[in-house]
Amino acid sequence: MAPIEPKNLSAQLNYRARGNPPSTHPREAIANCFPGLEFDFRNVWKRLFVGIELHEADTRVIKVEPGSEAAARGVTTNHDLMSVGGVPVRARVRTGGVLTDSTRSLEWANALAPVLSGPDRTPECRFEVLGNPGAVIVNLELRPLFDGVAISQDLASPGDLTQSLCSPWQADYRECACFYWAASRPDFVNVEISGDRAQGHNWMDRERGEREYITDDPRDPRLVSYDDLYRNWEKTLKVQIGGKDEE
Repeated sequence: MAPIEPKNLSAQLNYRARGNPPSTHPREAIANCFPGLEFDFRNVWKRLFVGIELHEADTRVIKVEPGSEAAARGVTTNHDLMSVGGVPVRARVRTGGVLTDSTRSLEWANALAPVLSGPDRTPECRFEVLGNPGAVIVNLELRPLFDGVAISQDLASPGDLTQSLCSPWQADYRECACFYWAASRPDFVNVEISGDRAQGHNWMDRERGEREYITDDPRDPRLVSYDDLYRNWEKTLKVQIGGKDEE
């Protein structure tokens, strides 16, 4: 008998390739990919442009393919990608309402969305060596993001989506010392505003009750620390067992 091959995309999305753990399936995601607890989707952007490889969390060029158009035009690992098709992927930082000379890379998925959905498959890419005048401008070919409903293996080989996750995994709950969950998984809930102050429940608060918002600082004794997550994660994270959270 011939194997059943579903034609509708939703059925194909439910397929889990052999060797991939359940946590890598899209339906298991926490709706955040920076970096997330199951996979780090930023790794997909690294090889989006033919001829170069970018850092997964920045716009720095970390590899230039010999003989590529980028290499021929002088792009090196000293360069940062500044814009694609006229859309900035790196922007100047504003501090205290004042625009500074320092720059910071923008979030890949938002910055490149209009480029990926546009008709131009060889957009103009602007590269600069930060702090130096001048730029290298070259048109680079965009690799397709998907092969059918799967992420193209030209962008992410097996293992790539999980290679940059935190170790130990508990570190991802704090990420880089900041509240970082997606809007669908908020940190601070049941919020009530009184004047310029907010009261609510914070999942990183050592106390379970409602209190005024606390600015995140892993050194603040009122908040869960990295050591708490590493040494006592099953109690710190209040794991649900039998419908009740562990105390």
